[in-house]
This record gives sequence, structure tokens and C-alpha cells, in this order.
Amino acid sequence: MAEIRFTRRALRDTRKLPPRIRRTIAIALDQLAEDPRSGDRLHGDWDGYWKLRTGEHRIIFRIVGPDSVEVQYIRHRREAYRR
Repeated sequence: MAEIRFTRRALRDTRKLPPRIRRTIAIALDQLAEDPRSGDRLHGDWDGYWKLRTGEHRIIFRIVGPDSVEVQYIRHRREAYRR
């Protein structure tokens, strides 16, 4: 089981979400803790990052070590790839 760490930005993104969406994000994060490579690898400007789709939201993260994941952003798919 991987350790999941959050950036300040990811925590801020989480606080802005309604409770219903937070529950789906929590389920997806449990899945991510079980298998850090369960998402899709990103390319281009986002090389080295991964995404996990949860309905209309995206969890953008980096795999930091064999048992460590750092969540960068949790945003709506329309805004997920803007820095």
C-alpha cells in the first residue's frame, strides 16, 4: 500500500469540492493507494505525471518512490491541465 501525500494546492482543491464529489475522490484515492500505477501516464508538458479519472474530475499525481505518491491537483476535467 502506497503512502499518499498532498501538495498545498491539492488540499486547497479538495476543500473547494462539494461533499458528494469528495466521497468519489476518497474512493479513487483508496484505489490509488492500493495500486499507484492504476492511472494513466501523461505526456508532453506533463511528462512524469499521472492522472486518475473520477467522473468529471481528475487527480493529477506523481509517483515519487516505490511506495509513495504525491497528489498535485484535484480539479474538474475542463481545468485539470492548466497550471
